[in-house]
Amino acid sequence: MPYGKIGKRKYAGAKTTAGTGDWNPANNTQNEEIASSESVLRGRIRQLVRDVPIMWNIQNKLVDYSVGNGMQFQYKAKSPGGKPRTKLNKEIEKRWKMYSMGRNCDAGGRLSLREIARLACRQYNESGEFLGLKVVERGHEFPFKLRMIESDWLSQPYANDLGTEIVEMGVQYVKNTYKIVKYHFQDQLNFLQTVTVNADDVLHGFETLRPGQVRGVSPMACLVLIVDCMNQYLQSELTAAQMIAKIVGFIESTDLNNYFGRNGNELQEDTDIPESDRYSKYQDIDEATLLTLEPGEKVSFNTQGKQNQEFADFLDVVTRFISVATGLSHHIVSADSKGLNFSNMKAMKNDMMKTMRVKQRNMIEWFYNPVFEYFMDGEVLSGKVPVDPVKYFKDKTEYLEPARFIPPGEDFTDPGREVRAIIEQLENKMTSLQRYYADQGLDWEEELESIAESEAKMKELGLEYAGAVEKLPTNPSKELDEEE
Repeated sequence: MPYGKIGKRKYAGAKTTAGTGDWNPANNTQNEEIASSESVLRGRIRQLVRDVPIMWNIQNKLVDYSVGNGMQFQYKAKSPGGKPRTKLNKEIEKRWKMYSMGRNCDAGGRLSLREIARLACRQYNESGEFLGLKVVERGHEFPFKLRMIESDWLSQPYANDLGTEIVEMGVQYVKNTYKIVKYHFQDQLNFLQTVTVNADDVLHGFETLRPGQVRGVSPMACLVLIVDCMNQYLQSELTAAQMIAKIVGFIESTDLNNYFGRNGNELQEDTDIPESDRYSKYQDIDEATLLTLEPGEKVSFNTQGKQNQEFADFLDVVTRFISVATGLSHHIVSADSKGLNFSNMKAMKNDMMKTMRVKQRNMIEWFYNPVFEYFMDGEVLSGKVPVDPVKYFKDKTEYLEPARFIPPGEDFTDPGREVRAIIEQLENKMTSLQRYYADQGLDWEEELESIAESEAKMKELGLEYAGAVEKLPTNPSKELDEEE
């Protein structure tokens, strides 16, 4: 370095080399990047989910692990003295169960809340966001309803500066705080007329990846190119295999004139074509055809198969990339459980569920909590629950906080071992029945009531449990050694 010249440090990843000379990606704002790509990304991801079985399976698995058959609801309000408000709790749980039916929560009167939640989750996976409108149907038992719509309905991909506010991708927000105040939709059923809706009347769920982001981008965006390559590769392999499969066999003959003549194939009349090229090279052989062979002729059937190990290896690599991007275990993405045992399946499941719990929590915060607040607003205004409207609307926290949504439970990998571990935890006060049943996606009070009901019925019928099963050793390695 020349004397007196100060060198500047930089990250190695920012160096310009022969391999990175033309790698200069645009560094736009978060909303500019989404605005320039959202429509194409949504279309490509939807097409891949429709046409590629692996992507269809991923979509279904993500929905199953995120919301399953709908999250269980509990309401646990307590009095200032700490005692459960049993009457209020039971009434709200009963009304929520009724509201969850399709005729009560869906503006179209068809989708149950479980189906709406799964639809919202599917929309998030494909489009990066889900949108729902709050609709009021006066005179109905449950006047506050939901209407799910496509994110494509948001209009204006360009930015429109309104002074202190700006409209970008159909979302109007405050410049300084990014607080969303309005949505501008293009009504697809009414000649694309623009309809403006206040933000309080819109259910909008998406993951914020950069500060100031007002629209979502699909978590599958990073998979588009590699899954498309895999799909094209697969189609090429299938086409090649089909072409080979269509060749039934080969006929060898020392006298082409004799063979082709007997099978109704004449020489082509164009004498400028060499005689060896004027014979048909393909023959159609129908089912149950008998061929009479002349001396020197031989028929052999095609036994070639296209075994491409390179494709299998490529597919394995792609499914691992998909597993990393989605958080799903590789054996779930590939539907291949070969070589798995209890230890590595348990480790993979634990790792996967850390990601899935985040997705479950997102659905609670983006979907279930706002819908419950909307539901409670309608119940309090209509006087269907014993809650003072003035007190409720002055501070909703006291009435919204007791709501609990239990995500889908986890199935046992090895019931014998895991149940024994849970029994030990319960005996040593390391967990509770509430936590155990919640991990199974169940309401612990309902389960205990069901157990009490079954025990009472057995006693009525003079039946008894068979008794406790002999306690087995809890050390898996010791147990396996003894078995061997």
